[in-house]
Amino acid sequence: LLTKDELSDPWIYYGKLPIDPNEASSNVSLTKPTETRSQFYQLINLTTDTDHDGLPDGLEVAYLHTDPNSRDTTRCGLDDWSKIYIYGLDPLVADNDGDGLLDGEDELPLTKGPAIDITSPAENEVFRIQLVYPEANIPIRGTVELAGEGNTRRLTEVWLNNQNLLADNSPYIENADYSISTAIQKPVGQHRLIVEATQDGNPRLRSRKVIPFTVALKGPYLRILEPQDKAQVTQSNVPIRILVKSLNTEVTCNGQPMEKNDFFRFCTVNIPESQLNKPYTLKITGTHPTEGTSTLQIDVTMTRFAEAEIPEDVTTQKVHPVFDSPLNGITVEVEPNK
Repeated sequence: LLTKDELSDPWIYYGKLPIDPNEASSNVSLTKPTETRSQFYQLINLTTDTDHDGLPDGLEVAYLHTDPNSRDTTRCGLDDWSKIYIYGLDPLVADNDGDGLLDGEDELPLTKGPAIDITSPAENEVFRIQLVYPEANIPIRGTVELAGEGNTRRLTEVWLNNQNLLADNSPYIENADYSISTAIQKPVGQHRLIVEATQDGNPRLRSRKVIPFTVALKGPYLRILEPQDKAQVTQSNVPIRILVKSLNTEVTCNGQPMEKNDFFRFCTVNIPESQLNKPYTLKITGTHPTEGTSTLQIDVTMTRFAEAEIPEDVTTQKVHPVFDSPLNGITVEVEPNK
C-alpha cells in the first residue's frame, strides 16, 4: 500500500497487506485522519518478481524506482534487496559512502575509508609531448588521510596502480597521514591512475581513487603509415607516407618538404650507401599555423644495396605493344641525314 497527502508528494510505502493464504481476497479498512486533509492511496501488484530479487515489480516501479529486470540496478555487485533491507543503502547509488569502492566490494559500504586527495594529475588532465620522446613524465602528488578516531590507526597499504608504496616502509607510522610524491612514465594514449589505501584497525577500512588522464602529441596530429619503425629495407630510396588531420599542416622529413595530397604527405628519402646495415633516423616534423609543431621519429635499416637489374634485350622478344591500335591522325616522316 502506497499513500501520500498531495498528488505532488512522493509515495510513502506502508508495507504489504496481510492476506490469508487460504483466502482469495482480504478485507482492508482505511480510516480517514481526524484533521481535514486529503489522503491518496495506491494498491500495487506484489505478486510478480521478474528478477527474483525479493522486490515485487510493482514496488520497484512505483516506489523504489529500481530496475524490475535486474537484481542489481546499479551493477555494484550487491543486489537491491540486500542494499535496502540489510544495509539500509540507497539502491540507486553504486557507492553509498563515496570512498571509491562499489557497495558490493566494500566490507563497510556505509563507512568511508581513508581520504585520498590527488592534486596531480587532475581528473581528465592532458599531458602533451613531442613523440621524439616516447613517453611523458607524469608527476603524482597527493595525500592519504586516516579515517576515524583513535590512537591505533595506521595505513598498511597505499597502492599506486600495481605498486604498494608502503611495501618497504615497515613498521608503518601510526596515526599519521601519508604524502605521495613520485612520477610515472606513460606513452601517448588514454590512461587511468588508480590509488588505493588500506587502513588497519577495527574495522579495517579501504578506499579508492580513479583519475583518468591523457597523454597527447604537441601540435598537429601525425601518423606514419610507412615505413614502420625498425623496418628493414633493401633499397636506398625509401618511400615515406604520412597521415595528418589538417590540410594546413606542412610536413618535412629530415628537413625535406613532403608532397601534399589531401590528408596524406609523401616523399622519398635516399639512404646513403655508407649507412648500409646501420639504423637511419627519419625525423618527421609537422607545423600548423595555430596548433604549433609536432615531431615523430623512426629508424630504418638498409640491409643491402639493391642495384637495378638490366632486362634482356626486348628487341629479340615478342612483346605486347604499348597501343593495341594504330595512332590515327599522326604522320611520322623520316628526313635523310645531311
